[in-house]
Amino acid sequence: MRYNISRIFGVLVGIPVAFIVWLITVFALDLSFIIDMLISFGSFIASYFPTQRLTSR
Repeated sequence: MRYNISRIFGVLVGIPVAFIVWLITVFALDLSFIIDMLISFGSFIASYFPTQRLTSR
């Protein structure tokens, strides 16, 4: 009986770990996603600071 319980616990631990690792590899290791995020962050910075300067006067 203890072997079946260990298999159940293995599945209960293994599935969430596999899902988290899958999310990390899909989003962190995708080069185009990283490039898209850098472009988006750069465009945000490029539009945010001039807007703050114009509206703070």
